[in-house]
Amino acid sequence: MSRFPTLLVLLTLSVAACDRARAQAPPASAGDQATPLRTAGDRPVDVRHIKLDLAVDLKGRRIVGTATLELTTLRPLSVIRLDAVNHQIDRVRGTRGTAKTGELRFENTDRELFVHLPGAAAAGENWRVEVDYSITQPITGLHFFGPSKQVPDQPLMAWSHGEPISNRYWFPSQDHPAERQSSEIIATVPAGMECLSNGRLLSREKQPDGKVKFHWKQEKPHVSYLVTLVVGKFSVTRRKWRDRPVLFYVPPDRAADTERTFGRTVEMLDFFSERFGIEYPWEKYAQVVVDQFTAGGMENTSATTLYRGVMHDDRAILDSTPDRLIAHELGHQWWGDLVTCRDWSHLWLNEGFATYSEVLWYEHKLGRDEADYLLYSKSGSGRSGGTLTRPIVDRRYPSPRNMFDSRAYPKAGWVLHMLRHRVGDDAFFRALKRWGTVYSYQVAETSDLRKIFERLLGHSLERFFYDWTERPAHPVLTVSSRYDADRKQVRVEVTQDQDGEPFALPLTVSFAVPGRSEPVRLDLAVTEKRQLVFVPVAARPTLVRVDPEFSLLAEVKEKKVRGWWVAQLKNAPRVPERLRAVAHFAPSRKTADRKLLVETLAGDTFYGVRLAAAAALGRVADDLSREALLAALQQKNPRVRSAAAAALGSFSKNAAVVKVLETAWADGDPSYKVEAAVLRSLARIRTLPLKTLEEALARDSHREAIRTAALGALRRRQEPRSVEILLEWTGPDRPRRCRIAAIAALGERVIRVATPPAVAAKVIKRLTDLLRSAGPRIRAAALQAMRRMGGSAKAAEKVVASLAEHDPEGRVRTAARDALKALQKEKTASAELDRLRGELDSLQKRNRDLADRLKKLEAK
Repeated sequence: MSRFPTLLVLLTLSVAACDRARAQAPPASAGDQATPLRTAGDRPVDVRHIKLDLAVDLKGRRIVGTATLELTTLRPLSVIRLDAVNHQIDRVRGTRGTAKTGELRFENTDRELFVHLPGAAAAGENWRVEVDYSITQPITGLHFFGPSKQVPDQPLMAWSHGEPISNRYWFPSQDHPAERQSSEIIATVPAGMECLSNGRLLSREKQPDGKVKFHWKQEKPHVSYLVTLVVGKFSVTRRKWRDRPVLFYVPPDRAADTERTFGRTVEMLDFFSERFGIEYPWEKYAQVVVDQFTAGGMENTSATTLYRGVMHDDRAILDSTPDRLIAHELGHQWWGDLVTCRDWSHLWLNEGFATYSEVLWYEHKLGRDEADYLLYSKSGSGRSGGTLTRPIVDRRYPSPRNMFDSRAYPKAGWVLHMLRHRVGDDAFFRALKRWGTVYSYQVAETSDLRKIFERLLGHSLERFFYDWTERPAHPVLTVSSRYDADRKQVRVEVTQDQDGEPFALPLTVSFAVPGRSEPVRLDLAVTEKRQLVFVPVAARPTLVRVDPEFSLLAEVKEKKVRGWWVAQLKNAPRVPERLRAVAHFAPSRKTADRKLLVETLAGDTFYGVRLAAAAALGRVADDLSREALLAALQQKNPRVRSAAAAALGSFSKNAAVVKVLETAWADGDPSYKVEAAVLRSLARIRTLPLKTLEEALARDSHREAIRTAALGALRRRQEPRSVEILLEWTGPDRPRRCRIAAIAALGERVIRVATPPAVAAKVIKRLTDLLRSAGPRIRAAALQAMRRMGGSAKAAEKVVASLAEHDPEGRVRTAARDALKALQKEKTASAELDRLRGELDSLQKRNRDLADRLKKLEAK
């Protein structure tokens, strides 16, 4: 007997045994703890009023003063707990009813303040608790800005941002959406400064030392995260709406753009008051534009805070409108402020309604096509990200910030759109009025909304709310339509292809039939994974429309003959239908299909469809597409010109395209976005002189469109100078959008371009330094760059790990955890390689032992 087959069998058995042992072993723990279950906490006290009397020291980045909380005990207790992070507490005083109790004993843990009452309080007692405190440079919640060595021209300013749980960083409170109270801020600020807060301005008094004391009072109850304080130099424009002040606070250098940006606010107040059936509920409406705001906008009660990007000059208005953001935040004054989600699991009741307010305003002001186009964009984002794995109403989340994703915004907006279609326009807005009336100045949860609709309208909506708020993902439908000439009928098959159980949904399919003025309509209740229907028609339909009213959030795949697709592209009346037809023809390389897209780019009546056709032709990048895109550069609509310029970036090293784009860059364009798209495409298809990119970095533009295009182009450059430029643009003296773009480009460049170790180390050091930045968006951007760099940035592992545990911003902690996984991947891979080497060594030793045993057996 030969020994080699025996050894092979033994070796195979050995490997199989190792594999079986590995397969039977429990999976290695990832080290992550289960996400905690979140429910609303107890309310042992009812906070009725919060009064803050503060001296604001802008230069010292400090507030000093007294927080007075008026509250009622809801049960017997001896200790009152307040959220108060890093407060310096000097003393606490109490008043029981009308009797002062003097100073109260307290414990300050740097996260919470525990106030000990003198003897147990009975349920129903009224207390006033006064906390003398100070805070210097809060970690978050209240943000201070001013001149520094790096940014000597930064204006002095302070603004708060409390959502979701950041106001506890600058005043003691019950910092949870279930707690509503009236509020009052008395703020003493430096001379020459404006001060804005919630409610009515009761007084503005000059003090003996030249400072000014502002007294604002919010009479009606709201939640603590909506309390706001803004101090700075502003140009203030005053309007009136039904005898209530309407105020616009903007940076002095943008005063000329105030009317262009905010000029439709009064009309919006009229529209939403009528549409919602509830008059605007607060004492005034102010909008204030601040530097370096951490969000697009924040709907503080009666006083919305907005980022600088909302301001539109005469060129920016060609590319976009501020109305979407302004309508969103104004909609919140009803949905989020008047009626507030009971806890963060029900955040969609705030954000979904505000998101849908955008759509309602577009319908009213801009027309159905613009509203449909907005819904179409939200349909894509509403079927991505967190929506795929988590439900809208979700009680498991690491921190409240994690709930602010595509579930709470676009998907939630779409849920309301579907609900409106389900019950009808009149019924929907009647129920909306009832919702806002019943829960005015209260908190509510999802079941409350469902019950309002059910009781008023008589609909059973339990399955609707289950499908759309309690389970993740969305329907994935395949709709197959085929005409049978012999039977004069259309065979329609609908399948639900998503994992898990079917959704229950209404689906409409309509058929344009020759000789009929009205289409044949199929209204199908889809409840199964597969349903088959035969629709009688008098003749072959000329157009088949699936979901013609665009009322379903679903991924819809259609199977039908080419002629019906052509008819949809050319003749469908709704924008989303034509966009779906563009998407159908986009992957095709057939000349006839490309000609259809060329015709669409040249002639569709809505610019959004032309944009989609331009993008599709850019992906094909042939001669036919090139000529159509070059021609589109001359279209009147700047958004189409921008899309055409972007699509031309696919024509690498094409001399004709390069020449046209070079001319377009040299000539300029009224639109910032067109110029940015031209520059971005030029950088893709040829190596631009570095001087050109440096010149682009000197150009101002709306939301830094041109500079960010130039910084993005630098990620592909070989010259060492490109790294130096990017490092310069990460500095605190540069606009935040540019800093973020430069940070991203640095991370990409280290991966894309061969980078000397010393240069890579310099990049990593800068990114690590940026992790200590005061701005959460800068920290998050640096972490995202490190995540892309992976193991090459492992020198920053300790700092990243610390942020993953301790950063006050939820978005930063999430970015840090993602970065940490990437940084440790190389270490994990190395450990896995060591393990495999050890297994191989062990296997080889076992096989040597087996060979020795076999040799001895053969010797016998």
